[in-house]
Amino acid sequence: MTGGFYSLTGIIEQKVGQFEYNATHAFGSYGHSSAGQRLTIPNRLLTSFGFFVRRTVWSLDEVYYIIDRVDPHERLFYQRVANALFSPDEIKLIEAKVDPPIPINFQVDLLIQHRRRYPGPRLVIGYWNEDILEDQCFLAMVAGHLTEYPDRECAYAYTHQYQPP
Repeated sequence: MTGGFYSLTGIIEQKVGQFEYNATHAFGSYGHSSAGQRLTIPNRLLTSFGFFVRRTVWSLDEVYYIIDRVDPHERLFYQRVANALFSPDEIKLIEAKVDPPIPINFQVDLLIQHRRRYPGPRLVIGYWNEDILEDQCFLAMVAGHLTEYPDRECAYAYTHQYQPP
C-alpha cells in the first residue's frame, strides 16, 4: 500500500507499507525480543520507518528500532525510541526518523526490539494475515531466534525519497 507523496525540488517523498492490521502479536519477554517485517526495498532513500504498536504495561524498559540488511547481514540503523510515544490504549504508528537517510536497494529486516528485565509481554504489534505479498513476511523472536511467518505481514510503514526519471 502507499500513502501520500509530494515533491520538493523534483524529489518525491512517499510513505508505503501495510497500514492495516487484523490480528496482533504480543512480545517482549525476558531478554531481547523482536518483531517486524522482511521486505525488499528497491532503490530508495529511506528517511523514516515505524510500526503499529502499543504497550501493555505502564513502564517499558528499552525499545529500539533496527534496520538490518539480510544478505550479507549488516546492521544499518539502530536507534532507541522514547517510551512515552507508546500508547497503552490503542495501537498506533510509532515512527523513527532515519537521519541521515539510508540508501537501500536490497532485502532488509525492519525490526522493533524490546530489551527487558521482567517476564511477560510488554508490546503488542499489529499484523495482517490475508493476501500477503510473496516477497514479504512478518518476523518474530521465538526461542531466541528470529522466525519468518510468510502467512503474515507486519503493520508497518516507511517513508522514502526518490527522483523520478
